[in-house]
Amino acid sequence: MKWKRILVIVLWILSVAGVLVSVAFVEREQDSVKCKQVLIHVEQEGENYFIDRDDIYTLIVRNGDSLVNKPLNSIHVKSIERTIVENKFVQDAEVYTDLEGILHVQVLQRKPVLRIFNTSNRSFYVDEHGLKMPLSENYAARVLAANGHIEASPCYRSLYLTALAYAPLALAG
Repeated sequence: MKWKRILVIVLWILSVAGVLVSVAFVEREQDSVKCKQVLIHVEQEGENYFIDRDDIYTLIVRNGDSLVNKPLNSIHVKSIERTIVENKFVQDAEVYTDLEGILHVQVLQRKPVLRIFNTSNRSFYVDEHGLKMPLSENYAARVLAANGHIEASPCYRSLYLTALAYAPLALAG
């Protein structure tokens, strides 16, 4: 009975030691891996093309050299994510590396739902979350338009909901 218990304890100790050795090996292996490729995927919401792969790559390398052939452990993934999300056309970004040496960049574009033309001759979009979004030099979205005395606001959610309520009437008219 005691031998079985000792055998179980020894097997557990060997298992834990094996896991620790494996983790140490993988960590050492990852430290030596260099970036072989940058894969960028921009998720286009509907037919919106405000930002593309080239724009994202330019954002990433704007502050430095190419990421290819750099050690993965020297690439600051969170910093790259922050840089991408600061772009006015990006809703969210996820950046990560894998053991193959590939830097993955996944970007979700903001989706405009309304374009506002105010009396100050300024025009801008409102996204699906009711937030102000600038115009793009690359693309003009096909969305509802609103004009008139529209007050400046950090959030246009109520205006967006009102426009959605009247959209079927405008289209039927």
